[in-house]
Amino acid sequence: MMSLDLILPSKNGTQYEFDEACQKDLEDILIFKSMGFELKEIKSIFYYKRLASLTQYEENEYYKEIFESKYEEIDSEIELLLKIKGMLEEKISEISSKSTMAKRKIGIDIKVLSNLCCVKCREELSLVDGSIENNQVINGKLKCYCGEEYLIDEGILIVDTIQQEFEEIKQTRIIDYINNTNSNYLDNMYKGHEILYKNINLETYENRTMLELGSGLGFFLRRMYEHIPSTSIYIAVDHDINRHRFLKSALEKADEKKNIVFICSDFLNLPIKENQ
Repeated sequence: MMSLDLILPSKNGTQYEFDEACQKDLEDILIFKSMGFELKEIKSIFYYKRLASLTQYEENEYYKEIFESKYEEIDSEIELLLKIKGMLEEKISEISSKSTMAKRKIGIDIKVLSNLCCVKCREELSLVDGSIENNQVINGKLKCYCGEEYLIDEGILIVDTIQQEFEEIKQTRIIDYINNTNSNYLDNMYKGHEILYKNINLETYENRTMLELGSGLGFFLRRMYEHIPSTSIYIAVDHDINRHRFLKSALEKADEKKNIVFICSDFLNLPIKENQ
């Protein structure tokens, strides 16, 4: 306030001395701010008060004029806000009235099992103790003759044993990620995804397998999802089990069903046969 000369204390050396006039100015400033006046508007009011030497009649007329002007301004803002509120209520009602789509499970397609192998000896794996729904393995184990075994938990194949110590799933939200991530990084990621989106012709990927390393929260997969051929296999690899669970839960609510395989693994320990 002092930088705007709204309060003008006397200065004695390095010390400021605030008198009753300063106290009165501060009280007036707080009153004006409580009525919606900005500091630059208050400064104009103070100019009049300090320079014009208003008579009581002139002062009353002046304040009446600025209060009426602020009243009309606030009244217009209220009208606009009520209109915006109505539009928001309409959108909320519209979204709330839509029925929530039934969640379907995404698991490991049985046909994909023949493409998997042990990361130690590269030999084939056998499914044991498996629960299968709609030709997908939801839970179970893949065992190798060498003794290695890999867990399938809620449709996610877990390779790295450290990931078998399941932690409580953290509530991850896209909006939190966006708010806490450098905007330059987000811009570059978005531009990169758009370049790929415009240049990859997924129609040529019929009956083929796609592999994404570091699928994370699935920004690229979400962007391309509707264009992935239903005959293709899309393998999403990430070392973070919680991100897999978050992305998988989101895709299970998608309108279209795609053959997505989630593998929780280090990139150098992929349980995928050569030439697949």
